[in-house]
Amino acid sequence: MHSKKNVHSPKKEQLHCPTRWLEFKPFGEIIPNTRFIPFKTPISKTYFQSNKSILEKDSLTTDQLVERLKMRGMKLGLVIDLTSKPGKYYNPAEWELHGVQYAKIASTTDNLMENRQKFFAIVNDFLSRDKEKLIGVHCAHGLNRTGFLICSYLVEYRGYSLEQAISDFETARGHKMETRKDVLHNLYAAKFDS
Repeated sequence: MHSKKNVHSPKKEQLHCPTRWLEFKPFGEIIPNTRFIPFKTPISKTYFQSNKSILEKDSLTTDQLVERLKMRGMKLGLVIDLTSKPGKYYNPAEWELHGVQYAKIASTTDNLMENRQKFFAIVNDFLSRDKEKLIGVHCAHGLNRTGFLICSYLVEYRGYSLEQAISDFETARGHKMETRKDVLHNLYAAKFDS
């Protein structure tokens, strides 16, 4: 078990906020008929303590996210982190304090295709063991990489049409995917054209 000090203290050079992070809602709604909830990356409490230009209402730490979801009657069981580097924005051990399983799939726009199978395996394993808790998925903004992998899962494992998967994701997240839709369309065109 990590000490509280170590859990909340990423390296000094890691303390930063992703570009445009403040433009996006902290988290969306549960995607209908699933247990997926997309959200933007939480950031270490230390960052917000040292950066007073961000109002508390605009901050998002792991503690705040868990508490805000709990206030809405939601409980996370698994978080899948799709940011490019481990511990880039927060210490993953913070999830353990809340009894949340953490999985890291270091993702960039260049390796999303190869990461699909890893994502599918992690989700299916969790769903086979847990029948109630939510699966939180995030990249920097909880939008493009997150949307790509969740939509891929919905098409391949839940029988969604691509249009329905994208629509349900975007509605739940509260933002439209900005990139990766073309890759999804190319990937699944043959499935729906036949």
